[in-house]
Amino acid sequence: MRNIILFAIKHSKNIVICLFVAAVVIYVQILHRKLNDKNSQIEQLNVDKAHAAIPGNTISYNVLGDSSIDASSSAATVKPSTYKKKLSDSQLLKQLGVNPKAVDVQADMGSRISDSVTLTSISHPDIYTYKDHWFNCRFCLSDSSFTYSVTDSVVMVVNRLYRHHFLFWHWGTEGYQVHVVNYNPHSRLLYNQYIRIDK
Repeated sequence: MRNIILFAIKHSKNIVICLFVAAVVIYVQILHRKLNDKNSQIEQLNVDKAHAAIPGNTISYNVLGDSSIDASSSAATVKPSTYKKKLSDSQLLKQLGVNPKAVDVQADMGSRISDSVTLTSISHPDIYTYKDHWFNCRFCLSDSSFTYSVTDSVVMVVNRLYRHHFLFWHWGTEGYQVHVVNYNPHSRLLYNQYIRIDK
């Protein structure tokens, strides 16, 4: 027992250094684990945001000067591994011959076309038609046929939201905002999903 005490006193400096190094290593491991947990929580939030972009998503609508409608929503930024495991449509990518690692952005959107129009009879009393730049239809009473064609024109603009602003300098990325403008007045955007793969 006496030898142990003498050894501890003689090498106390080394023992303190070893204990300090062990405490630092344990502290770094705890910080690393917390950082990994936080990163996985952020990644899960981005996955949830991407999944929330399916019908029922929060989309804000604004009417532009030419009466077209701008539908804006937020974008999700995910890591390539998360995209490949949880968000990619592997069957579609396989049919297209695209490797999931090569995908930078995936955008999905859906719209509904509905409106009330007045059909007019032009030459024949059994044939009614309606035509404008976006919608063309013909209804024939004699053979009960209804033919139509719809044209859409959609523009998507994605802008970066900066985290920091000072005078005219902007830096850091907080997220991305997606604006989809559909010029067809008969159509309304129902959902918009924009996934950016952060490489």
